[in-house]
Amino acid sequence: MLLAIVGVVALIYFSAPERHAERPISKLPTGPPTALAIRGAASPRVYAGSSRGALVSSDRGATWQVDQPAGSILAIAASGADPTSLYIAGDSFWRDDGSGLAIVASKLPGQSVRALAVDPGDARGGFAIGPGQSFLASIARGQNW
Repeated sequence: MLLAIVGVVALIYFSAPERHAERPISKLPTGPPTALAIRGAASPRVYAGSSRGALVSSDRGATWQVDQPAGSILAIAASGADPTSLYIAGDSFWRDDGSGLAIVASKLPGQSVRALAVDPGDARGGFAIGPGQSFLASIARGQNW
């Protein structure tokens, strides 16, 4: 009887989910990730940034393709409300409104941005952690902060 109890306890202990090794969906083909964002839509896209550029996945991270821009990516933000809005900070500051990625003429130097977020109520607005740990806001799609 005692042996049966010990066997059941051992089975429960070793079959617990926290005892299993994590299994990654995939591995990024560039250096360690520095940023991550999900662009919402009927078919979401996952974006990852690294010191060697941006990556995009259309299959929830199973496979990755190198995307623009190249160079160091520090922060990525995507809108859940507007599936076309994407902001990327790195060597420059970029925005994609659905027609392709373009450098934004902004006084905010991309290499000084540490975090980005899109305003959940208005995809034209965004927030950034910038130089000197400053919290910045834009209501002009990243052109003015």
